[in-house]
Amino acid sequence: LAFAFQIREYLRDKIVRYIPQEEEQAIALALLLGIKDYLSEDLKRAYASAGAMHVLAVSGLHVGILYLILLGFLKPLQKLKYGKVLIAVIAISIIWLYTFITGMSPSVLRAAVMFSVFATSSGIN
Repeated sequence: LAFAFQIREYLRDKIVRYIPQEEEQAIALALLLGIKDYLSEDLKRAYASAGAMHVLAVSGLHVGILYLILLGFLKPLQKLKYGKVLIAVIAISIIWLYTFITGMSPSVLRAAVMFSVFATSSGIN
């Protein structure tokens, strides 16, 4: 867990460094890392009144998007002898790291389990 929190802080520092506007920083931190501490009350109210507060919560959809991106990047490994197994191991590792980094919310945990099962079945198929 300590390693995951170190990565989370590193990524938070990078977002703060490269996104100079505070409001945009807060949105990026909430969307990518699940850190809602920097969202102003006005911003929360605006998203809530628009019915879009769920957009700022890290969810299973984020895990699915991450999995699809990983599959795209790891596709060349399929040519190797044990490529499918290697892809599954890498994908599962990164998904669970992301799960820990984002604070292990129930929706992210469910999605991580689901995609782990899916990746495992793809790897042994």
